Amino acid sequence: RHLPADKIHVIPMASYLDLFRPAPLPKRQPGEPLRLLYFGILAAWQGVDLAIRAAALAASELPVELAVIGRATRSQQLALARLADKLGIGDRVHYHQPLPQPELVERIHAADATVVPLALNDRNLVQGCCPLKLLEGMAAGRPAIASDLPVTRAIGRHEQELLLTKPGLAPPLADAILRLGTESALAQQLATQAQQHIARHYTWAKAGTKLAQVYTALGVPSAEISPNIGSVIKMVLL
Repeated sequence: RHLPADKIHVIPMASYLDLFRPAPLPKRQPGEPLRLLYFGILAAWQGVDLAIRAAALAASELPVELAVIGRATRSQQLALARLADKLGIGDRVHYHQPLPQPELVERIHAADATVVPLALNDRNLVQGCCPLKLLEGMAAGRPAIASDLPVTRAIGRHEQELLLTKPGLAPPLADAILRLGTESALAQQLATQAQQHIARHYTWAKAGTKLAQVYTALGVPSAEISPNIGSVIKMVLL
């Protein structure tokens, strides 16, 4: 706080494109469920409960399944399972422990869309974040639905690279799920444009270039800046 804006340089996170490669969207047959995926920790600020509530609403009009991959305490997982049971979709919400990244990519490719239902709270609004799960899902060529927050608007545009929904409310998220389940052209457009957008703007090489420019502006000789600085950033952050 209280620093001049020109003294602050924001270098966003990136996606490991060699791993999170795009794959064609699954071909859903009539009657098959729309497969949604959430991956990441199950802390309250991630809004996984909202994804379950929205999936339950959407399931009244369209077969839906939700896979939840991530580390959780026993109490967190029980609370989510009880919520799903209460809403009548306990058999459609599947929980998995964290996976090695190659296996996670396979799960992303098996999904029709990813959900990033970040909650409306200080963790996401004041502290801020760069939701890596959003970058990775988009890089892998999957349409994404995310809460409409500054941290997600900074990554992509509504109905261009992703769908943004009013945070904290299940009905708008359910509506977005139904759109992807019934508008195949929209799903394909989002998948394609999301992947291209991440490949253009959110790579570790580009992050390294931006950091090198900051060092150069500070007077650091270019010979002293590692040509692999993007890889160094990735190793430090991940």
